[in-house]
Amino acid sequence: MRYLQIDYVRENLHTAIIGRKLTYFERLDSTSARLKAMAADGAAEGSVVIAEQQTAGHGRQGSSWYSPPGTGLYCSLLLRPQLPLIRLSGLTLALGHAAATAIEAAAGVAVAVKWPNDLFCNGRKCGGILTEISAAKSDVAYAAVGIGINVNNDFLPLELCESATSLALESGSSVFREGLLVGLLAAIERDYLEFARGGLESLLAPLQARSYLAGKRVTVAGDDGASSSGVVTGYDGQGALLLINEKGETMRVTSGSVLEAGA
Repeated sequence: MRYLQIDYVRENLHTAIIGRKLTYFERLDSTSARLKAMAADGAAEGSVVIAEQQTAGHGRQGSSWYSPPGTGLYCSLLLRPQLPLIRLSGLTLALGHAAATAIEAAAGVAVAVKWPNDLFCNGRKCGGILTEISAAKSDVAYAAVGIGINVNNDFLPLELCESATSLALESGSSVFREGLLVGLLAAIERDYLEFARGGLESLLAPLQARSYLAGKRVTVAGDDGASSSGVVTGYDGQGALLLINEKGETMRVTSGSVLEAGA
């Protein structure tokens, strides 16, 4: 197994904030759990935790994230945005755009962003982003952003084969993980700073262009228990998914999971 060469990452990362403090573990339960503990102890914005393997990686709604050693990228980064909580609703999509551009540059494969937090390549999931925000009322203490990418997996568990893929499987060759990580952190800094300046509106055009759901008929189960169905037309400036239902009405979905999607 080839371990990540973290010294290479440190030497080649030229960001101002993201990754200036970088902590690496060969094995960890969860990079986000470790990062949140660091955040509570006052860790600086831009701190990054990377693990070669996670034993308890997770995604939205507690779903597990397959995290074998030597193949993927599993990291979490700490943001301390000086923004009210209401302004952070589009943050995950903004970072999804950053991750997609970094992956395309490193692996040479087209990547789409599936609302609310997935990265897709050729119709299958290759990565995901989980943003967990710590806030008291409207005051944001920090955002812990966990990112998992299937990079050089040459196989996936049987139960994931139809829904997931890796960059190596799609590109036909292995991907230099250290280079991908450097590009990923740089792209995140770029789009995070843009988001902090102008909100999601400043990234809407490129996001719309790489939307996995655009033009598809979907059913979304909201986190509040309600469901919505319609054809996806795009996003609004707060990161909500916009649908047109059978009555021609525009519907705004702020959170939830896409249950099904079709042409």
